[in-house]
Amino acid sequence: MIQQWVVVSESSLGYVQNVYMFIQWRSSLDKNFPMAEKSHMEDVKQIFAVTYFVGIIASVIFLLVLLIFVFQKKIYLITRWLFRGSSASLLLSFLLILALSIDFTATFNLFHSVFFPQGNWSFDSSSMLISLFPEGFFEAIATRMFLLSVSISLVVLCCSVAWKKIRSTQKNIWI
Repeated sequence: MIQQWVVVSESSLGYVQNVYMFIQWRSSLDKNFPMAEKSHMEDVKQIFAVTYFVGIIASVIFLLVLLIFVFQKKIYLITRWLFRGSSASLLLSFLLILALSIDFTATFNLFHSVFFPQGNWSFDSSSMLISLFPEGFFEAIATRMFLLSVSISLVVLCCSVAWKKIRSTQKNIWI
């Protein structure tokens, strides 16, 4: 059975769903997970929560700055910052894609050593978490994340360039 990017047996599907629900703060982790894996998943849940919170704060700040520029009639500043931000996002995405393409395992291990410095992220290949979420699962997620990131960045970049071109053809306008 396929559950998004994870291929699981009927007997494992409940564990996969339990992990998803756990990360979303909607259930506790199943008692059959060993303590080391539970510890790691607690850390993963915290990282997801922090990432979600930072995303909300960044969105609010972005909207506030956008409103300020609109009310000050400085939309040209919006296009400038959108161009710079999307360019930086593309550069970062391509660097990460390059690193992942050269050696996914090494990049994956580096990521884990940074975000889980206490070392509770390395498990035996027969562990429950590794069985449920093999490396291919994370490769698929990384691919989809970076395709989405690059797509959004390209759209924003193209829009900011088009807006600048439109603005340059018009005189005495605040856009």
